[in-house]
Amino acid sequence: MKPLKVKKTFCLAIVDDSLSDQKYLTEWLRELPFVKIEFTAFNASEFFAKLKLHTCPDIFLIDLYMPLVNGIELISSLDPNLKRKCILMSGGYPGRSGNLKDIGIAGFSEKKNNEIVLAIKHLVRGEKYFNEKRFNLMEKKISVEKLNDEQEIPPSMSYNEIRILNYLASGLSYKEISLQISIYSDRTIETYAQQLRKKVNVKNNSQLVKWACLNGVIYSYDDLI
Repeated sequence: MKPLKVKKTFCLAIVDDSLSDQKYLTEWLRELPFVKIEFTAFNASEFFAKLKLHTCPDIFLIDLYMPLVNGIELISSLDPNLKRKCILMSGGYPGRSGNLKDIGIAGFSEKKNNEIVLAIKHLVRGEKYFNEKRFNLMEKKISVEKLNDEQEIPPSMSYNEIRILNYLASGLSYKEISLQISIYSDRTIETYAQQLRKKVNVKNNSQLVKWACLNGVIYSYDDLI
């Protein structure tokens, strides 16, 4: 790729539910002096609220796996002119995603330093960027590993169930989780865990956490709101 000469400043927005990932992305983007971070958001609601208050960014970095409204759902609700500015990021296993190219995004990248920077450089040149290896995995609906038979994320999984899954993955007991989600007792948390195991057809919490990792449901639990 030829050296990139950029005279204008490109405003960028980051949408990622993990505070630690937001910090990593911000640090990586220091390599691009022509990029200015206009705002960051943890979820779709915050993104749309800030979009009304800020200068409309030239580039959007949007995480694929987010609770409640994922990256594909967020992008699908945007105006076509904004979709062309979006780079979808994935830091987890592919899972099931539908046809990404059909939603009109500018690119798809793994959440890695060099690749994020490369994707932005392509967009600045007016080109699209797709990590073909990872993109093909998603299009073929292939997971790197499988837990029992291939699993799908149940559409009925609630926000609280996702929170509890993440707290379980962090090693917290039912009692400790109930202290984090104060409206629930430890018995209620245990009932939630039983229902989750039944939903995804696993026998114990270890298998439940492994399933969540393979299907992109695990987040940095202390970043959940």
